[in-house]
Amino acid sequence: MMKNRFKEMKGKSQIVSVIGFLILILFYSLYIISSHFLSIFQNLESVLLTIDN
Repeated sequence: MMKNRFKEMKGKSQIVSVIGFLILILFYSLYIISSHFLSIFQNLESVLLTIDN
């Protein structure tokens, strides 16, 4: 009986760890994308400023 319970808990913890891993990847990719967009916008701003001058 204890073995079955342990097996269930192990399966659940595996699922939880996989979900956590996916969430981490999602946040990391969002962070990278946002930083890229910020640098692109800053570059555009500087280009527009040089064009104005």
